[in-house]
Amino acid sequence: MQLTSRDRSLIRAVARFGQLDSGHVMDIFFSDLASSTQRDRRLKYLRHHDYLRVVGRRSLKPEEQGTGKYVYILGPEGWRVCGRKRAYRQPSRAVNEHTMAIADAFSAAKRLEKDGRFSVKLHATELDQAHKTVGHVTLTPDLYIEVHDEVTGRDYLWWLEVDRGHEGQDAIHEKMDRYIKAFELSGEYEDDAGNVTIEGLVPFPLIVFLSERRDDLSKLQRFVSHYKPETHGLFKVGLLEEFPGALLSV
Repeated sequence: MQLTSRDRSLIRAVARFGQLDSGHVMDIFFSDLASSTQRDRRLKYLRHHDYLRVVGRRSLKPEEQGTGKYVYILGPEGWRVCGRKRAYRQPSRAVNEHTMAIADAFSAAKRLEKDGRFSVKLHATELDQAHKTVGHVTLTPDLYIEVHDEVTGRDYLWWLEVDRGHEGQDAIHEKMDRYIKAFELSGEYEDDAGNVTIEGLVPFPLIVFLSERRDDLSKLQRFVSHYKPETHGLFKVGLLEEFPGALLSV
C-alpha cells in the first residue's frame, strides 16, 4: 500500500501545526465521511510505517468522559516526506495543549465547509507563514485564516491569538501595541485623503483573541477593552469553543 495524496497532506499538516489529535484529522481530512473507520485505518498505516508517531493522549475537559484523543507528531518517514534534510529528531515528547487549542480553532473553521457556504481559502500556522513583518514590527499570531462566504462573496481575514489564561495584562498589551503599530505602518490601507483609519478597512486582518476557558474570558475582555479604546475596531475577543460563528455575518 502506498501513500495517498490525502496521506501526504495529513503528514504535512502535522508538520505545520507540530501536533494534531485524531479529532483534528477527522475534521480537516475526513469530514466527508460519516464514519471514522477510514481515518483510523490510515492513521494506523501511517503509524505502522513511522510516518507519524503518537506522543500521548489529550487531556480531557472536566465535562468530558472516556479517554483523551491520541495526539500525533511526525515520525522519521514523515520527516522525509516533508523534505527535511537534517537528521530526524522527535519534535516533542509531550502533548502541547497550546498547539492543541490552535488546531481546535482551525478545525472549527474547517467544519464551516460542510454546508457549502463557507470555504477556508488560506491558513498559515506559527511554523510557516503566519508571522509577518510590517516595517520594523514583527507580528507573531498563532494562526492566520482566510474564510470565503460563497453567498455574499465576502472574505474574512483573521489573525488569531489563542489565550490559555497564562498571559498577564502587560503581555496582552504588548501584543496589541505591535498590531496597532503594524496597522499604522500599513500605508496601502490609507483612505483617499491619506489618513489611516479603522472603519471599513477589510484588507487588514481582524485580530481575534480567543480564550480557551470561559473562566478566563472576562479577564481577557478586560485586558483588551480597557486599552487604547480608539483602536478597538482592530480587535475582537471571544471564546474558543464559539469560534468562528460569532464573527460571521449569516
